Amino acid sequence: MKKIVIIGGGFAGLWAAFSAVRLARIESLQHKVDITLINKDQYHGLRPRFYESNLDNTRIELENFLTPLGVKLVIGEISSIETQVQQVMVDSQSIYPYDKLIIATGSHLDMPDIPGLQDYSFNVDTYAAATRLHEHIHTLPKKSIEGQYTLVVVGGGFTGVEVATELMDKLKQIAPGDKVRVIVLDRTQVASRFGAETKAVIVKAFHEMGIESISNVAVQSIHPDHIVLNSGDIIKTQTVVWTAGMKSSTLTQQFGVKLDAFGRLPVDRFLRIQGVGHCFAAGDVAAATTDGTHQALLSCQHAMPQGRFAGNNAVADLFGIPALMYEQPKFVTSIDLGSWGALYAEDWDQHIVKIKAPAKKIKCFINHDRIYPPSVDNGTDNLLNAAEPAFKEIKI
Repeated sequence: MKKIVIIGGGFAGLWAAFSAVRLARIESLQHKVDITLINKDQYHGLRPRFYESNLDNTRIELENFLTPLGVKLVIGEISSIETQVQQVMVDSQSIYPYDKLIIATGSHLDMPDIPGLQDYSFNVDTYAAATRLHEHIHTLPKKSIEGQYTLVVVGGGFTGVEVATELMDKLKQIAPGDKVRVIVLDRTQVASRFGAETKAVIVKAFHEMGIESISNVAVQSIHPDHIVLNSGDIIKTQTVVWTAGMKSSTLTQQFGVKLDAFGRLPVDRFLRIQGVGHCFAAGDVAAATTDGTHQALLSCQHAMPQGRFAGNNAVADLFGIPALMYEQPKFVTSIDLGSWGALYAEDWDQHIVKIKAPAKKIKCFINHDRIYPPSVDNGTDNLLNAAEPAFKEIKI
């Protein structure tokens, strides 16, 4: 019996499991391969939705999807990945040998050594952190001090924009509009990481929603009731949301290969880790190119397809089946802009296709349908069909 171990139950890991089962069944190999997925808890978290005020249904039980497919779920923390002897240790005691390994442990928010950042800031990186932020927002009416309804978002990228627009609306539900203040800070220009058209739409939405932006500043320290900027300016606030930067899972350091600036593993076009050919990487731990030119981003848009290719190719390599080259020719940008609407852009230069309500409809489809695995209530056929590695374009 051949063994495939998948580490991580996020988008890449979950879809790797689905895809591995799919190919094994197509080739009538399901009785010759054992697939195990190891995750730190029992949930698949829909992190792209953690900025939303309503966190209902933003986690799903991994077992509900893995058990019908015959995939074993192991809950625990990875203690070590021993590539030379091809085994993984969990919780410093349980050993899981493998013939093929897929690492899909995702990324985490980069938290630099800024005084007060750990103690006095919030984020939406995990379900627990997002819950803590939204619970905090509901306590604000009980605090009658300066900056009571001032929200400071640090980081003017994708997550920062969505947090700012979502929480502007949330604050206006619990406070007089003239008391609400939302400020987005960035070390460079706010929204500078977007294409020119996309940035212009974000700037317009911020202006019409009354969201302030301050560029070319850094946070020097964070305190219970204010923050200090490197300019010396002080902003009174009790709500600082940190969204500035992501890093790949630190487990990538256990493969003994050179990592990129995000801490990602170098992979070939089949998602095999370069220099560690019996291991694959997918999602935010993989420094992959989508078309031979563009680097995949740390996003579920790239993690889900990479998971499908990695799972397929792990089975293919085990049984001498031709592997499939990872390709993802289309890139889209869909950003929620709260009550203003949303924007939807295509291609790497982010050419705007739709804005406001029409774009909001697409964003809602992505957040509430596209990123969820198909139901297995009536069998697994739809789920396994969706796990085919072939490129799947969003229909708008």
